[in-house]
Amino acid sequence: MAKLLHRNISNFIHAVALDRFKMAFLSGPRQCGKTTLAKAIFPEDAMHRSWDQLTFKKAWQKNSDEVAREALAHRKPSLVLDEFHKNPKWKNQLKGFYDTYGDKIKITVTGSSHLNTFRKGADSLMGRFVHFHLFPFSLGELSQGEPVSFEEFRTFLLVLRQESF
Repeated sequence: MAKLLHRNISNFIHAVALDRFKMAFLSGPRQCGKTTLAKAIFPEDAMHRSWDQLTFKKAWQKNSDEVAREALAHRKPSLVLDEFHKNPKWKNQLKGFYDTYGDKIKITVTGSSHLNTFRKGADSLMGRFVHFHLFPFSLGELSQGEPVSFEEFRTFLLVLRQESF
């Protein structure tokens, strides 16, 4: 398994949102690492669920309290809701869920910036979340603090470009 690169924003997500029991909303362009970051910020056994998973979608719609009970069974209760904005009623359902369990479960929600997910109609969630916009890797993140020459960076980009096709 490849080593995950540390994202500079990780510490802020904990300090500004999760450690204060606010939901962390992660948005950004496609393939910038939202899901990977959401998984990486919880080194303990967090519960990760995607709206694209049919079993989770059915379980949530049937009884979100069961999802909460499952998350609360973890040593450090935390829940990642990936692509949750695809749920047509996500704002109202998330508000109710947070109001019931937000002081017990650290909640992270991911979504696409292309859809402008968290700005539209998030008034009902005001004060309950902190929005973080994730950008593609910075040079500092790519080098993990190690100085790199222009040629090393250029070579990295060429290799990255070849691997993405």
